[in-house]
Amino acid sequence: MITKDINLEELVDRFPTSIRYLKEHKIRCIVCGESTDCTLEEACEEKDIDSVTINRIVIELNKLYI
Repeated sequence: MITKDINLEELVDRFPTSIRYLKEHKIRCIVCGESTDCTLEEACEEKDIDSVTINRIVIELNKLYI
């Protein structure tokens, strides 16, 4: 199960196709060349994504990849 606490590097390692989803939502990821030593939630917060939207992203990722 994907949670908001998952490390981005782990998410991309386990679900490589999630890169496309992350890029579509302007969430930094390993392909972007930026550091991935953060959680999904932290990466979202850096883009000023609110907690309701973060929860929606987690639900969507689980529907797509779990």
